[in-house]
Parts: sequence; C-alpha cells; structure tokens
Amino acid sequence: MNTYNLPVINSGLPPIIIAVEKRREYIRLLSSYELAVGQPQVGEPLLPNKEILTDFIEFCTDAWGDSLKLVDAARNQQLLRNKMNKK
Repeated sequence: MNTYNLPVINSGLPPIIIAVEKRREYIRLLSSYELAVGQPQVGEPLLPNKEILTDFIEFCTDAWGDSLKLVDAARNQQLLRNKMNKK
C-alpha cells in the first residue's frame, strides 16, 4: 500500500485507489502543481496554493468514489456469503 493513503485510512475511511489507466493523469496533475508552486519546503505549508488544486481534488474525488464502489461490492459479496453459510 502507498503511504499517500495513510491519512485517509487513519481517518477510518477506505483508501483511494488510482486505477492503472489513470496513473499518468494523477502524476501529471501532481507535477503541474509542483511546477506552479515549487517543491515542498521544511517549515512551509505542504499545499501553499490550494486554489490551483481544483483539478487534482476533482480527480481524487472521482477515484475515491470508484474505491467506495469496490468496497461496497466486496461488502455485498460478503453479506451473500454469510447468508449462504447460515443455510
């Protein structure tokens, strides 16, 4: 598991799963932000210009929605298994 999910998991939420076919876009969005604001510096805010993160936030929101669908599908499958094991 990637460490970028640790804050999400520590909050009790499922991880954000970035699909393989969307990773290039994910990296492009991160790179665009870094080019615009520079590399993070010790003692400075990690995200000094949140206004230009709109596309990245939208991307992550969509990816997390897909992650939640996977979690729901797994949960529903387990519920079916539980019902079948009780019979």
